[in-house]
Amino acid sequence: MTTPPPPIATPCYQALLDEFLSGKSPSTQRAYLQDLRDFQQYQGTESLSEALEDFFSSPHSQANLKAMHYRHLMEQRGLKQSSINRRISMLRALSKTALRKGLAPWALQIDPLESEKNAPTVTDPARIKKVFAWFKDQADRPLLRRDLAIVLLIRDLAFTNSELSSLRLQQLDLFLGLLHRPGTPPLKLNQRLRQALKAWVEVRCVDPGPLFDNFDHAGKAQGLSGTSIYRIIRALGEASGIKMTPRSLRQGVIRKKVQQKKEGPKGLQELLRFSGHRHVKSLKGLGPPIEDLK
Repeated sequence: MTTPPPPIATPCYQALLDEFLSGKSPSTQRAYLQDLRDFQQYQGTESLSEALEDFFSSPHSQANLKAMHYRHLMEQRGLKQSSINRRISMLRALSKTALRKGLAPWALQIDPLESEKNAPTVTDPARIKKVFAWFKDQADRPLLRRDLAIVLLIRDLAFTNSELSSLRLQQLDLFLGLLHRPGTPPLKLNQRLRQALKAWVEVRCVDPGPLFDNFDHAGKAQGLSGTSIYRIIRALGEASGIKMTPRSLRQGVIRKKVQQKKEGPKGLQELLRFSGHRHVKSLKGLGPPIEDLK
């Protein structure tokens, strides 16, 4: 006979958790309990019961603000979007259970982070020009030098968030105009990208480390996370009046390359190498029908 796990909360909140977790797979239960422990750390309480009681006894507006702040801090920590959304969805569902059991007078109302998959690809030249026109209208600032270099690495070389966040200054050769990546031939920088990176390095200084620093005082001199890069690109799109994410910007340049692809297997291999995709099917919907890419 198996022994039931010891309670992790006071009786009323243990009953809340038991009802909330009932019917869920063991792996889901473990994940949700880990998420709750993380939320307890955010609340700064000694026990999970205290964290839940403090949260559910808050006014509705204050609880929503707490959840939004918690979501923001998870972004700052560099958690994956899927992990952040799972924790927010868990809190929303738990609040509905608490409402049914009379432990909360409200159900949490907070949206998950928007998926990059929902953003349209940025391919229209007029829309891209709006982004660069916005940069030209701004006063010269170190932060904008960094952000322009990031935009151009995505726009001209189809870099992903993870590739950008892992770049080191040592990989950049501004004298020869090359960017070195492990296991692949060096990438040749076009003139505007070379100039943008040079302008950024002038204010970054030449100390070894991540190519793109975090300007937040709390994380000064630390490299940008993939989540931070997502937020930067999204904010730049909003500032210039278009909907833009790293994924949509990257897909835009890949689509342009697909449309310009050279004939034959060599052209296809060049396209796959540029996009970073391993399979042709990953390019489906970004240009001519897939059979035309063979």
